[in-house]
Amino acid sequence: MYAKLLTMTILLGAIAAGLLVLRQQRAQQVYDLTVQRKTAQELRQDIWRHQSDVAGLLTPRQLNERILIAQLQLEPATPMLPTVGPQTRVAQGPNRDRRTDSP
Repeated sequence: MYAKLLTMTILLGAIAAGLLVLRQQRAQQVYDLTVQRKTAQELRQDIWRHQSDVAGLLTPRQLNERILIAQLQLEPATPMLPTVGPQTRVAQGPNRDRRTDSP
């Protein structure tokens, strides 16, 4: 009987220790993720600050001249949105005139 009680106590202690290790690992991962997100946010803010510094130093005319001198082929940083054609339906608010595109 004493051996069973001792075995059960040791097993429960081992299970509890294993659960504590898992809990600590999860807490460490959450902390690491938080640090990485904070670092990424700080880097984004640095980029925005540097972009605004550059924008403050250059006029559009100066920028275009420098692009021509460097012979750069620039593309839009964001994808171009499709143009709204005659068959495109546009969402309208509840108080607006509702029109359909069909004849």
